[in-house]
Amino acid sequence: MKNKISYTIKLSLFISLILCVLLCAASCFGTNDTAEHLYEKEALLARIEECGGFSASYVHSYFEEWYFPEFSASRLYSVENAFKKQYVETLPPASELALKMKDCFFEYFFDEIDLRDKEKMTLALIDCFIYSVGDDYAIYRTPEEYDNYNEDMSGEIIGIGVQVLFDRLENTCLIESVNFGSGAEAAGILPGDYIIAVDDMPVSELGYEKTISAVRGEEGTRVKITVKREDKELSFDVTRSLVVARSVTYSINEEKIGYIKITSFKDNTFEQFKEAIDSFEEAGCVGVIYDLQNNPGGYLSAVVDMLSYIAPKGTQLVSFSNDYASPIKADHPHTFLIPTVVICNRYTASAGELFTAAIRDFGKDGMLEVTIVGETSYGKGIMQNTFSFSDGSTITMTVAYYNPPSGVNYHKIGITPDVPSEDMAGVLYDAYEEISKLIK
Repeated sequence: MKNKISYTIKLSLFISLILCVLLCAASCFGTNDTAEHLYEKEALLARIEECGGFSASYVHSYFEEWYFPEFSASRLYSVENAFKKQYVETLPPASELALKMKDCFFEYFFDEIDLRDKEKMTLALIDCFIYSVGDDYAIYRTPEEYDNYNEDMSGEIIGIGVQVLFDRLENTCLIESVNFGSGAEAAGILPGDYIIAVDDMPVSELGYEKTISAVRGEEGTRVKITVKREDKELSFDVTRSLVVARSVTYSINEEKIGYIKITSFKDNTFEQFKEAIDSFEEAGCVGVIYDLQNNPGGYLSAVVDMLSYIAPKGTQLVSFSNDYASPIKADHPHTFLIPTVVICNRYTASAGELFTAAIRDFGKDGMLEVTIVGETSYGKGIMQNTFSFSDGSTITMTVAYYNPPSGVNYHKIGITPDVPSEDMAGVLYDAYEEISKLIK
């Protein structure tokens, strides 16, 4: 009996031992995905700790030394090299950037992407680099993303009428601007909203290209767009339509006051602006209202051409705080100097603010009478340039601080209106009241 009990105990211990070995083997050889994932993370962190004294000039060297999952070192190098040559600020040492990138990667990407996907690894590390540099307006675009961006800025598409940026860290699409007269505008979508789902399909699962494809479709069809606005989630039923890149609309009332709405500064904005100004002159307008509400900016060349068409030839239009380039002066012989009101709000940004501030400064210099109406603008007095790589991808980064004619930069400050509007729903009424005062 004693021998039988002893045999049973030994058998139980043997079975337990076998089970432990099998469980350990499952953990080590990847039959348990969670255990494998944790092991990979711990191994990566251990290698980073071991390489603490390693020193290199470029961040990609650190991730290679740490034996990170495979990525394109050449693409990461190209992005970093572009920043070293063009970025408005001095970059921190590569070692400091690499450690910040490491933290960003583990926080935002390690548990979210397939580590065996070289393309996703590359894009993740590039995004971590941009995040670590701290350039809030920098963005890396794949060739497909850049093609879509160019189409949004200048072409004709069937869609809802928004221009977006893909935020890979948050897996959402930020709406930069909303086309006047588009389905998105009619539905109530605003610049600054984040698209988080299309027809109830999360953007985080779709990715950028599939999100754009889902938003676009056949003319006249409808699509459900779910956005995040501050701390709220809102859904809109939007009709797709042919979207023409029209960023300027205008009208003239019975009192011969011209109204011009500028939603952004694109390739064809100047031609549309010129058409409006010429119509105002032909009609004998005695005052003009420029509406820059929700204008996120756009091409500096467009706003310079537009200001040049208003101001006397030789007038300084923009200068650069960091000697990025020589000041730009008006070079067009045409002028349009009549009493003016400019409307801005909290979403008027970048080139939209430059236009607003320039008109204000023309008034201060005695060229015309001007009143700014609305809310304090966003406060973005820096500019970005886009640089292309051999594979068709691009990097857009901050390259300069730019100033209006006064030379006073408004970055992180904004432009304060002369007449604040307590109720922005009635700001157009306020604008007509102010222009009436100026033309009397």
